[in-house]
Amino acid sequence: GGDNMWVMDKDGTNARQITKENFRLLNNGTWLDGNYIVARKHFTSTRSAGAGELWMYNINGGGGLQLTPKKNDQQDLNEPSASADGHYIYYSEDMYPGGYFQYNKDPNNQIFVIKRFDREKGTSETVTGGPGGAMRPQIAHNGRLLAFVKRVRTKTVLYLRDVETGEEWPVYDKLCKDQSEAWTIFGSYTGFAWTPDDKYIVIWAGGKIMKVDAKGENAAAEIPFTCNVKQHITDAVRFPQDLNPAQFNVNVIRHAVTSPDGKYLVFNALGHIYKKALPDGKPERLTQNKELEFEPVFSPDGTSLAFVTWDDEKKGGISVMGMGKNAMPVKVTQNKGMYRTPAFSPDGKTLVFTKEGSDGIMGN
Repeated sequence: GGDNMWVMDKDGTNARQITKENFRLLNNGTWLDGNYIVARKHFTSTRSAGAGELWMYNINGGGGLQLTPKKNDQQDLNEPSASADGHYIYYSEDMYPGGYFQYNKDPNNQIFVIKRFDREKGTSETVTGGPGGAMRPQIAHNGRLLAFVKRVRTKTVLYLRDVETGEEWPVYDKLCKDQSEAWTIFGSYTGFAWTPDDKYIVIWAGGKIMKVDAKGENAAAEIPFTCNVKQHITDAVRFPQDLNPAQFNVNVIRHAVTSPDGKYLVFNALGHIYKKALPDGKPERLTQNKELEFEPVFSPDGTSLAFVTWDDEKKGGISVMGMGKNAMPVKVTQNKGMYRTPAFSPDGKTLVFTKEGSDGIMGN
Protein backbone atom coordinates (compact mmCIF):
# COMPACT_ATOMS: atom_id res chain seq x y z
CA GLY A 1 0.00 0.00 0.00
CA GLY A 2 2.97 2.35 0.05
CA ASP A 3 4.33 4.66 -2.66
CA ASN A 4 7.16 3.19 -4.75
CA MET A 5 8.72 3.83 -8.14
CA TRP A 6 7.43 1.81 -11.11
CA VAL A 7 8.18 1.79 -14.84
CA MET A 8 6.05 0.64 -17.74
CA ASP A 9 5.99 0.73 -21.52
CA LYS A 10 4.56 3.99 -22.82
CA ASP A 11 1.39 2.21 -23.95
CA GLY A 12 0.70 1.23 -20.32
CA THR A 13 1.82 -2.39 -20.54
CA ASN A 14 4.55 -4.29 -18.67
CA ALA A 15 4.33 -2.29 -15.47
CA ARG A 16 6.93 -3.38 -12.92
CA GLN A 17 8.04 -2.15 -9.52
CA ILE A 18 11.57 -0.76 -9.25
CA THR A 19 11.91 0.17 -5.58
CA LYS A 20 10.96 -1.95 -2.59
CA GLU A 21 10.54 0.65 0.14
CA ASN A 22 8.09 -0.39 2.87
CA PHE A 23 8.57 2.50 5.32
CA ARG A 24 10.24 5.55 3.74
CA LEU A 25 7.94 6.11 0.78
CA LEU A 26 8.87 7.44 -2.66
CA ASN A 27 7.32 9.82 -5.18
CA ASN A 28 8.22 12.46 -7.79
CA GLY A 29 10.19 9.98 -9.88
CA THR A 30 12.00 11.33 -12.94
CA TRP A 31 14.36 9.81 -15.51
CA LEU A 32 18.08 10.49 -15.11
CA ASP A 33 18.84 8.44 -18.21
CA GLY A 34 17.50 5.20 -19.63
CA ASN A 35 18.95 3.18 -16.76
CA TYR A 36 18.41 5.33 -13.69
CA ILE A 37 15.57 7.14 -11.93
CA VAL A 38 15.79 9.96 -9.39
CA ALA A 39 13.01 10.09 -6.79
CA ARG A 40 12.11 11.83 -3.57
CA LYS A 41 12.15 9.72 -0.41
CA HIS A 42 9.82 10.89 2.36
CA PHE A 43 10.97 11.06 6.00
CA THR A 44 8.88 11.82 9.09
CA SER A 45 9.76 12.27 12.74
CA THR A 46 7.61 13.98 15.40
CA ARG A 47 5.21 15.51 12.85
CA SER A 48 3.53 14.05 9.80
CA ALA A 49 4.71 16.94 7.62
CA GLY A 50 8.08 15.33 7.08
CA ALA A 51 10.93 16.16 4.73
CA GLY A 52 12.53 14.70 1.63
CA GLU A 53 15.81 13.43 0.24
CA LEU A 54 16.76 12.74 -3.40
CA TRP A 55 17.77 9.16 -4.19
CA MET A 56 18.93 7.52 -7.42
CA TYR A 57 17.79 4.02 -8.42
CA ASN A 58 18.79 1.62 -11.17
CA ILE A 59 15.76 0.33 -13.08
CA ASN A 60 17.01 -3.23 -12.52
CA GLY A 61 16.58 -2.84 -8.76
CA GLY A 62 18.81 -2.33 -5.77
CA GLY A 63 18.70 -0.21 -2.64
CA GLY A 64 19.47 3.09 -4.36
CA LEU A 65 22.04 5.81 -3.77
CA GLN A 66 21.38 8.90 -1.65
CA LEU A 67 22.14 12.16 -3.47
CA THR A 68 21.03 14.91 -1.06
CA PRO A 69 20.51 14.85 2.73
CA LYS A 70 17.43 16.27 4.39
CA LYS A 71 18.19 19.52 6.23
CA ASN A 72 15.87 18.62 9.12
CA ASP A 73 12.73 16.56 9.76
CA GLN A 74 10.12 19.15 8.73
CA GLN A 75 11.32 21.31 5.81
CA ASP A 76 10.76 19.73 2.44
CA LEU A 77 12.92 18.98 -0.58
CA ASN A 78 11.37 17.58 -3.75
CA GLU A 79 10.52 17.96 -7.47
CA PRO A 80 13.75 16.69 -9.11
CA SER A 81 14.50 17.39 -12.78
CA ALA A 82 17.67 16.06 -14.44
CA SER A 83 19.57 17.75 -17.25
CA ALA A 84 19.77 15.80 -20.50
CA ASP A 85 23.47 15.01 -20.00
CA GLY A 86 22.82 13.81 -16.43
CA HIS A 87 25.32 16.30 -14.99
CA TYR A 88 22.83 18.34 -12.94
CA ILE A 89 19.69 17.57 -10.98
CA TYR A 90 17.50 20.56 -10.24
CA TYR A 91 15.12 20.45 -7.27
CA SER A 92 13.14 22.69 -4.90
CA GLU A 93 13.82 23.13 -1.19
CA ASP A 94 11.94 24.87 1.63
CA MET A 95 14.16 27.70 2.92
CA TYR A 96 11.62 29.54 5.09
CA PRO A 97 13.22 30.83 8.32
CA GLY A 98 12.76 28.85 11.52
CA GLY A 99 13.89 25.37 10.64
CA TYR A 100 10.46 23.77 10.98
CA PHE A 101 7.13 23.60 9.14
CA GLN A 102 4.88 26.61 9.79
CA TYR A 103 1.27 27.27 8.84
CA ASN A 104 1.53 31.04 8.52
CA LYS A 105 4.20 31.34 5.84
CA ASP A 106 4.16 34.34 3.50
CA PRO A 107 4.01 33.07 -0.12
CA ASN A 108 5.09 36.45 -1.48
CA ASN A 109 8.24 36.22 0.56
CA GLN A 110 10.55 33.30 -0.16
CA ILE A 111 9.41 29.84 0.87
CA PHE A 112 11.01 27.56 -1.73
CA VAL A 113 14.17 28.04 -3.75
CA ILE A 114 15.46 25.98 -6.66
CA LYS A 115 18.82 24.31 -6.19
CA ARG A 116 21.09 22.38 -8.52
CA PHE A 117 22.97 19.24 -7.52
CA ASP A 118 26.25 18.63 -9.36
CA ARG A 119 26.68 14.85 -9.72
CA GLU A 120 30.41 15.15 -10.42
CA LYS A 121 31.22 17.36 -7.42
CA GLY A 122 28.47 16.02 -5.12
CA THR A 123 27.51 19.57 -4.10
CA SER A 124 24.39 21.73 -4.39
CA GLU A 125 24.02 25.43 -5.13
CA THR A 126 21.01 27.78 -5.16
CA VAL A 127 19.87 28.72 -8.67
CA THR A 128 16.90 31.02 -8.06
CA GLY A 129 14.39 32.11 -5.44
CA GLY A 130 13.63 35.53 -4.00
CA PRO A 131 10.18 37.15 -3.58
CA GLY A 132 7.48 34.62 -4.44
CA GLY A 133 9.98 31.79 -4.19
CA ALA A 134 10.72 29.27 -6.94
CA MET A 135 9.47 25.70 -7.26
CA ARG A 136 8.84 22.73 -9.59
CA PRO A 137 11.92 23.21 -11.83
CA GLN A 138 11.99 21.62 -15.28
CA ILE A 139 15.19 21.98 -17.29
CA ALA A 140 14.92 22.09 -21.08
CA HIS A 141 16.58 19.38 -23.19
CA ASN A 142 19.19 21.87 -24.40
CA GLY A 143 20.10 22.76 -20.80
CA ARG A 144 19.83 26.48 -21.55
CA LEU A 145 16.35 27.30 -20.22
CA LEU A 146 14.88 26.38 -16.86
CA ALA A 147 11.10 26.50 -16.44
CA PHE A 148 9.73 26.90 -12.93
CA VAL A 149 6.75 28.17 -10.94
CA LYS A 150 6.67 31.37 -8.86
CA ARG A 151 4.02 33.10 -6.75
CA VAL A 152 3.37 36.68 -7.86
CA ARG A 153 0.96 38.36 -5.45
CA THR A 154 -2.25 36.33 -5.82
CA LYS A 155 -1.21 34.46 -8.98
CA THR A 156 0.90 31.38 -9.61
CA VAL A 157 3.02 32.08 -12.68
CA LEU A 158 5.13 29.96 -15.03
CA TYR A 159 8.60 31.49 -15.40
CA LEU A 160 11.64 30.84 -17.55
CA ARG A 161 15.26 31.40 -16.58
CA ASP A 162 18.26 31.62 -18.86
CA VAL A 163 20.72 29.37 -17.02
CA GLU A 164 23.77 31.12 -18.50
CA THR A 165 22.76 34.77 -18.05
CA GLY A 166 20.45 34.49 -15.05
CA GLU A 167 17.70 36.46 -16.79
CA GLU A 168 14.14 35.49 -15.74
CA TRP A 169 10.74 36.32 -17.24
CA PRO A 170 7.10 35.17 -16.95
CA VAL A 171 5.44 33.29 -19.82
CA TYR A 172 2.05 32.18 -18.43
CA ASP A 173 0.09 33.56 -15.45
CA LYS A 174 -3.06 31.44 -15.49
CA LEU A 175 -1.82 28.48 -13.48
CA CYS A 176 -3.86 27.16 -10.58
CA LYS A 177 -2.79 28.12 -7.07
CA ASP A 178 0.41 26.42 -6.01
CA GLN A 179 0.75 24.61 -2.70
CA SER A 180 3.90 26.30 -1.42
CA GLU A 181 2.29 27.24 1.91
CA ALA A 182 1.08 23.69 2.55
CA TRP A 183 2.73 20.34 3.10
CA THR A 184 4.43 19.61 -0.21
CA ILE A 185 4.91 15.87 0.14
CA PHE A 186 4.06 15.41 -3.56
CA GLY A 187 5.39 18.78 -4.72
CA SER A 188 4.20 22.38 -4.84
CA TYR A 189 2.71 22.11 -8.34
CA THR A 190 1.90 19.29 -10.74
CA GLY A 191 4.69 17.97 -12.92
CA PHE A 192 5.09 19.40 -16.43
CA ALA A 193 7.40 18.92 -19.39
CA TRP A 194 9.14 20.52 -22.34
CA THR A 195 8.32 19.29 -25.83
CA PRO A 196 11.31 17.51 -27.45
CA ASP A 197 12.16 20.60 -29.55
CA ASP A 198 12.10 22.88 -26.44
CA LYS A 199 9.63 25.21 -28.16
CA TYR A 200 6.70 24.57 -25.87
CA ILE A 201 5.92 23.68 -22.26
CA VAL A 202 3.07 21.29 -21.58
CA ILE A 203 1.49 22.01 -18.20
CA TRP A 204 -1.75 21.48 -16.31
CA ALA A 205 -3.95 24.47 -15.40
CA GLY A 206 -7.64 24.83 -14.64
CA GLY A 207 -8.38 21.17 -15.26
CA LYS A 208 -6.91 21.38 -18.77
CA ILE A 209 -3.61 20.41 -20.37
CA MET A 210 -2.09 23.57 -21.85
CA LYS A 211 0.69 24.09 -24.41
CA VAL A 212 2.62 27.27 -23.59
CA ASP A 213 4.88 28.93 -26.17
CA ALA A 214 8.31 29.20 -24.54
CA LYS A 215 8.99 32.42 -26.48
CA GLY A 216 5.79 33.96 -25.14
CA GLU A 217 4.80 35.05 -28.63
CA ASN A 218 1.57 33.07 -28.89
CA ALA A 219 -1.29 32.58 -26.49
CA ALA A 220 -1.30 29.26 -24.66
CA ALA A 221 -3.36 26.61 -26.43
CA GLU A 222 -5.44 23.90 -24.87
CA ILE A 223 -4.50 20.33 -25.79
CA PRO A 224 -7.84 18.51 -26.04
CA PHE A 225 -8.15 15.01 -24.70
CA THR A 226 -10.83 12.45 -23.95
CA CYS A 227 -10.90 9.58 -21.49
CA ASN A 228 -12.98 6.43 -21.50
CA VAL A 229 -13.93 6.00 -17.86
CA LYS A 230 -16.02 3.43 -16.05
CA GLN A 231 -17.18 4.94 -12.78
CA HIS A 232 -19.42 3.20 -10.27
CA ILE A 233 -21.58 5.74 -8.43
CA THR A 234 -23.37 4.81 -5.23
CA ASP A 235 -26.14 6.86 -3.67
CA ALA A 236 -24.75 8.88 -0.78
CA VAL A 237 -25.94 7.90 2.68
CA ARG A 238 -27.83 10.87 4.09
CA PHE A 239 -29.68 11.29 7.38
CA PRO A 240 -32.02 14.24 7.98
CA GLN A 241 -30.62 16.72 10.49
CA ASP A 242 -32.59 19.24 12.55
CA LEU A 243 -29.95 21.84 13.29
CA ASN A 244 -32.17 24.19 15.29
CA PRO A 245 -34.59 22.21 17.48
CA ALA A 246 -36.73 24.01 20.07
CA GLN A 247 -35.50 21.62 22.78
CA PHE A 248 -32.72 19.09 23.13
CA ASN A 249 -30.94 17.11 25.81
CA VAL A 250 -27.70 18.58 27.15
CA ASN A 251 -25.12 15.80 27.12
CA VAL A 252 -22.25 17.68 28.73
CA ILE A 253 -22.18 19.81 31.89
CA ARG A 254 -19.13 21.54 33.33
CA HIS A 255 -17.89 23.22 36.51
CA ALA A 256 -20.35 21.31 38.73
CA VAL A 257 -20.22 22.29 42.45
CA THR A 258 -22.40 21.18 45.36
CA SER A 259 -23.72 23.65 47.93
CA PRO A 260 -22.17 23.35 51.43
CA ASP A 261 -25.44 21.93 52.84
CA GLY A 262 -25.61 19.33 50.03
CA LYS A 263 -29.05 20.44 48.84
CA TYR A 264 -28.13 21.92 45.45
CA LEU A 265 -25.91 21.27 42.47
CA VAL A 266 -24.81 24.31 40.43
CA PHE A 267 -23.19 23.82 37.04
CA ASN A 268 -22.48 25.32 33.63
CA ALA A 269 -24.35 24.16 30.54
CA LEU A 270 -24.59 25.87 27.15
CA GLY A 271 -22.58 28.78 28.52
CA HIS A 272 -24.82 29.61 31.49
CA ILE A 273 -25.22 28.72 35.17
CA TYR A 274 -27.98 26.30 36.25
CA LYS A 275 -29.18 25.16 39.69
CA LYS A 276 -30.64 21.73 40.42
CA ALA A 277 -32.08 20.49 43.72
CA LEU A 278 -30.52 17.20 44.76
CA PRO A 279 -31.10 14.43 44.07
CA ASP A 280 -33.70 14.74 41.29
CA GLY A 281 -34.76 18.38 40.94
CA LYS A 282 -35.32 20.05 37.60
CA PRO A 283 -32.42 22.29 36.47
CA GLU A 284 -33.24 25.99 36.11
CA ARG A 285 -31.28 29.08 35.02
CA LEU A 286 -30.02 31.17 37.92
CA THR A 287 -29.77 34.42 35.91
CA GLN A 288 -31.05 35.97 32.73
CA ASN A 289 -27.65 37.34 31.76
CA LYS A 290 -26.81 37.58 28.07
CA GLU A 291 -23.16 37.29 29.03
CA LEU A 292 -21.70 33.79 29.17
CA GLU A 293 -21.18 32.41 32.69
CA PHE A 294 -18.62 29.89 33.93
CA GLU A 295 -16.83 28.41 36.96
CA PRO A 296 -19.39 28.93 39.78
CA VAL A 297 -18.26 28.66 43.41
CA PHE A 298 -20.25 28.79 46.71
CA SER A 299 -19.40 30.94 49.69
CA PRO A 300 -18.56 28.88 52.79
CA ASP A 301 -22.03 29.51 54.29
CA GLY A 302 -23.78 28.67 51.00
CA THR A 303 -25.68 31.96 50.82
CA SER A 304 -23.72 33.43 47.88
CA LEU A 305 -22.42 32.25 44.56
CA ALA A 306 -19.55 33.75 42.55
CA PHE A 307 -18.86 33.05 38.89
CA VAL A 308 -16.94 34.49 35.94
CA THR A 309 -18.57 36.07 32.88
CA TRP A 310 -17.50 36.63 29.30
CA ASP A 311 -18.73 38.82 26.43
CA ASP A 312 -16.76 39.33 23.21
CA GLU A 313 -17.23 43.11 23.45
CA LYS A 314 -17.46 43.70 27.20
CA LYS A 315 -14.78 41.06 27.92
CA GLY A 316 -14.73 39.27 31.24
CA GLY A 317 -15.58 39.91 34.88
CA ILE A 318 -16.62 38.30 38.17
CA SER A 319 -20.19 38.47 39.49
CA VAL A 320 -21.64 37.53 42.88
CA MET A 321 -25.27 36.79 43.68
CA GLY A 322 -27.28 35.55 46.63
CA MET A 323 -29.00 32.18 46.56
CA GLY A 324 -32.35 33.54 47.74
CA LYS A 325 -35.41 33.93 45.53
CA ASN A 326 -35.28 36.78 42.97
CA ALA A 327 -31.60 37.41 43.71
CA MET A 328 -29.73 39.40 41.04
CA PRO A 329 -26.04 39.13 40.17
CA VAL A 330 -23.73 42.05 40.95
CA LYS A 331 -20.47 42.50 39.06
CA VAL A 332 -17.65 43.01 41.57
CA THR A 333 -14.82 43.70 39.09
CA GLN A 334 -14.28 47.05 37.41
CA ASN A 335 -11.70 46.40 34.70
CA LYS A 336 -12.10 44.29 31.59
CA GLY A 337 -10.04 41.12 31.52
CA MET A 338 -9.99 37.34 31.44
CA TYR A 339 -10.97 36.33 34.95
CA ARG A 340 -10.81 32.68 36.05
CA THR A 341 -11.47 30.33 38.99
CA PRO A 342 -12.82 32.61 41.77
CA ALA A 343 -12.69 31.29 45.34
CA PHE A 344 -14.08 32.64 48.64
CA SER A 345 -11.98 33.15 51.73
CA PRO A 346 -13.07 31.05 54.77
CA ASP A 347 -14.99 34.01 56.23
CA GLY A 348 -16.73 34.71 52.92
CA LYS A 349 -15.60 38.35 52.83
CA THR A 350 -12.86 38.11 50.17
CA LEU A 351 -12.56 36.63 46.69
CA VAL A 352 -9.33 35.28 45.25
CA PHE A 353 -9.10 34.72 41.50
CA THR A 354 -6.69 34.41 38.60
CA LYS A 355 -6.51 36.90 35.78
CA GLU A 356 -4.99 35.76 32.50
CA GLY A 357 -2.96 37.79 30.05
CA SER A 358 -3.62 38.24 26.34
CA ASP A 359 -3.52 35.38 23.90
CA GLY A 360 -3.84 34.77 20.19
CA ILE A 361 -7.46 33.58 20.39
CA MET A 362 -9.19 35.89 22.88
CA GLY A 363 -7.15 39.02 22.09
CA ASN A 364 -5.56 41.56 24.44
